[in-house]
Amino acid sequence: MGIAGVIESRFDLAEREARPHLDASLAPLVAGARARGMADAFDMLGLAAILLDDEGAAIHVSECARRLLGADLTLARGRLRVADVATDTLLQSVIKSALIDRTCSASPIIVLRGAGRPSLRLRIALVQAGSESAQLLKAVVLIDFAGAPAEQALEGLS
Repeated sequence: MGIAGVIESRFDLAEREARPHLDASLAPLVAGARARGMADAFDMLGLAAILLDDEGAAIHVSECARRLLGADLTLARGRLRVADVATDTLLQSVIKSALIDRTCSASPIIVLRGAGRPSLRLRIALVQAGSESAQLLKAVVLIDFAGAPAEQALEGLS
């Protein structure tokens, strides 16, 4: 379980213990507050993160992630996309697997960028929630620099 899952599990447990009488009509508000809290945490920590809903649409883009978007990695109609078709196909497949099968690949997705810019590494983390949760936040795309020459980054895609 990733850090996002640990954070959500602790919130779920605390909520059930503190408010067993929580009305179902409040569930969407609580779910939104959880997502907002996680978004705020990523922003305060200066981490590049894109929070995804159950359909893979971005519901929050941290300021750090926003600065990494450009020609090679974009948000198109709310969806994270990669300019390179093969890498984009891999990304969409990994996101779909995370959302539908609730499984994540251990291998990061490497996004090669042009003009001597460092490559980006994308990792998908699942956000765990209780079965009765109205939570919209389902996964987080964490972005950082791959820190490897382009030749090594290409090996990571195979």
